Amino acid sequence: MLTTRKLLVLALLLALILSACGGNTSPTATTAPTDVPPTVEATNVPTDVPTEEATEEVSEEAVSEGGAATTEGAVVTITQIDTSLRSGPGTAYAVAARATVNDSFPAVGRYGEGRTLWYQITLPDGSLAWAWSRVSELSPADTELPVVEEIPPTPSS
Repeated sequence: MLTTRKLLVLALLLALILSACGGNTSPTATTAPTDVPPTVEATNVPTDVPTEEATEEVSEEAVSEGGAATTEGAVVTITQIDTSLRSGPGTAYAVAARATVNDSFPAVGRYGEGRTLWYQITLPDGSLAWAWSRVSELSPADTELPVVEEIPPTPSS
């Protein structure tokens, strides 16, 4: 039979275990880095309404063969959380800029696949950065971005 003292000890142990896990289980919670560049003002390109700047005619050959759209006019839009854009395809790389939900950037290339897929994008100042595919969306979705072959070396710890 559980006594009041045993219940109290169990409750304290449970509280200690939960506090050791971090306490905040919100999927959108993020820890702010200490050295973060200012948020980049992105070019907002609507993804549902084609514009002259954001679209390119797909070649007849690609259409007849059921091919995907070309990279011209492809954009990456941040969809889930305010996020860090990186200098390379991974979280080990330095933060190049910050982006907020609905910011859109021209898509240049890709690296990785599945959960490790990163999109290389062009920032408004013309520099390149990387956005993780889990917090962004490529539009048009059937765009075949080229694989970026020359990846910067991972920074040493």
